[in-house]
Amino acid sequence: MKSLKITAKERKARESKYKNDCMPCIDGGDMYPYGTRLDLNNEMLDKLEIETLPRVGATLTLTAKVKVIAVRESQREGGDKNRSVEYQITDMEFGGPSSAEDAVRAAVGKA
Repeated sequence: MKSLKITAKERKARESKYKNDCMPCIDGGDMYPYGTRLDLNNEMLDKLEIETLPRVGATLTLTAKVKVIAVRESQREGGDKNRSVEYQITDMEFGGPSSAEDAVRAAVGKA
């Protein structure tokens, strides 16, 4: 897996680029880029049959099926190329081990 966490180098670049703007990652809040957060409301929790909420800070495994609904690529004169892909989550579930180490523990525990 690849970590999406904002690195110290990226943080420094953002701080200088947006020094006059209020950005959560500059204020020490969000450590991950915009668009990487998933917020599930009552309706979604019911569909996923999640009755007991996990504790804050818990690490879970998310398995999802997504459909590509948009692909964009553009470039302005003298600027960098901008690319994006928009996904629609169509199916998902939580559970299972959250790391390879947990997977080994789970497998050994069942043996």
